[in-house]
Amino acid sequence: MNPPEPISYLVDNNANLHIKDGKKHVVLPPAGALDLLKFLERTQFLQNATNQAKGGQA
Repeated sequence: MNPPEPISYLVDNNANLHIKDGKKHVVLPPAGALDLLKFLERTQFLQNATNQAKGGQA
């Protein structure tokens, strides 16, 4: 089994956020990127993902 490709992030000259994961490519306008960040913060998604990666409970 091959290791997963790293996810890449890029912000272009128009402040659009490009997220690429293997063959998937998503482009978010500035307002969409801000909404995504607010969602991640509100749900503590990153903290929960880190805890699970370390073997803890979410």
